[in-house]
Parts: sequence; C-alpha cells; structure tokens
Amino acid sequence: MAKFKEDREDLMRDGTAMAYRGRLQLDDVEVVIGFRSAGQASVYWGQDPVFQFNSLHQLRRLFIDGVRLAAENGHLVKLIQDDETISPRVAAIRLEREPISVELLCEIEARWQSCNRKLLQRVGTPWDDSFTVVGESPESFQERLRSFCESTSQNLKIAGHPGLIA
Repeated sequence: MAKFKEDREDLMRDGTAMAYRGRLQLDDVEVVIGFRSAGQASVYWGQDPVFQFNSLHQLRRLFIDGVRLAAENGHLVKLIQDDETISPRVAAIRLEREPISVELLCEIEARWQSCNRKLLQRVGTPWDDSFTVVGESPESFQERLRSFCESTSQNLKIAGHPGLIA
C-alpha cells in the first residue's frame, strides 16, 4: 500500500474490476467500497486497513497495520516475503505463511466490527455531495452496501482460500 496520497491509485477511476464502487468520508478518512460483478466486496479504509471478501462475504484477504494476511483453510495467515528468494532472475516472489494468534484474530474482528458499524450508521443517513458512486445509482449502491454490512455484522467468517470466488 502506498504511504503517501499522491502514490496511491485512484480506486474510483482505476478500480474497474469493481463494477460498483463508492467513496465517502468517515472520521476524516476516505473510505472506498467496491463490489465486483459476482458480489465480492472490498473495503479500503484509507490506506490501512483493507478488507477483501469473497462472494459469500467471507474474509479472503486483509491488509492491516502494515501486515498482509490471507485466508487459508478457514484461518488467516500472515504473508511474509522471504527476502532470500529475491534475485534478478526470479520473477515471482515466494511468500511464507505464518499462522496468526487468537489475540490478533480478535483484534481484526473488533476492527472490522468498528468499521462495519460506522458504515451501517452512514448508510442509514441521507448522503450528501461528498459521496461518489460509479456503476449504479447512489440509492442502489446504498442498498447494496447496507445488505453487505448487515451480512457481515456478526462474527467475521474466514474463507477457505484467498481466491475471489467462494
């Protein structure tokens, strides 16, 4: 993830894999929510955290506090770059997978629930000009977002793998 705003891509302009996307301000943070055509959601809370879900609204990838995580067999694992495998002749970077602690999983759950509550509160109020939508009407996007947030408002479910489809 980019450290400076000018280094970031414009998700509203460039995030074309997300057929339906919206941007709003919450707590002085730009939040971009995008949905792929099959219903997979991504929530970019500024630069960090970033939550990515599959079509069953199970968490499949996550970037939080500078750490990349992915779903693996229904659990989250840290993705750690193995610096020793990097060479000019190697095109792919191998990632080591390290299981996360129960404490970290609880922190992630709490962070998502906090973000989700704020989104649900915002969805329940009239939206102003600071809200931007691409791909559908603001009303349709608001309903799509409400449905997604309600489906993930209980215990966070972890996908079996980080792929896009369930």
